[in-house]
Amino acid sequence: AKRERDSSVSLVGREKELEELRGYFHSVYNQRGSVILIEGEPGSGKTRLIQEACAQTAHQRPAFFLRTKCELGGQLPLAPLRAALDQYFIQLKQLPAEEQLVIQKQTREAAGEFAHLLRRLSPETMKFFSAVADRTLLESQDIFYSTVADFFLKLGSSQRPLFLVIDDIQWLDEGSRKVLARF
Repeated sequence: AKRERDSSVSLVGREKELEELRGYFHSVYNQRGSVILIEGEPGSGKTRLIQEACAQTAHQRPAFFLRTKCELGGQLPLAPLRAALDQYFIQLKQLPAEEQLVIQKQTREAAGEFAHLLRRLSPETMKFFSAVADRTLLESQDIFYSTVADFFLKLGSSQRPLFLVIDDIQWLDEGSRKVLARF
């Protein structure tokens, strides 16, 4: 059984990397999105570094932090993105009612005319878009991948940005790669 690392233990010797990550995170609040790739040997502390940066940022300002990971030999297409969307909707339900209503409206607007394509991504998207009618039109995979990427990009706002963290990206499935390439 894998042992979870204690995130309450201070991160030692990674101050420079942590400061750099926090800088990227803070730039997102100024509506400057970015993609960050953290490379290193297995066990070198990449996951712990990102956990610490997320925790420190979350204590300072509100945001959606969606953390997921790829599994070696994962069979479900878009699995890390499906899991991230489920986290988003779960976090959304935990917000104060007034903020929830505002963000729900923004989320529906983010889906736009292609909400029907997003319905079946995950159990939480199915619930959220339950009022959206299924369409029988066959959409191309390219439109689908673009719709998913666009949806993620529009979910965040300057008041509550979205951070998508995908661990073990070397095992990312092809569909997820195609979506992320559109970021």
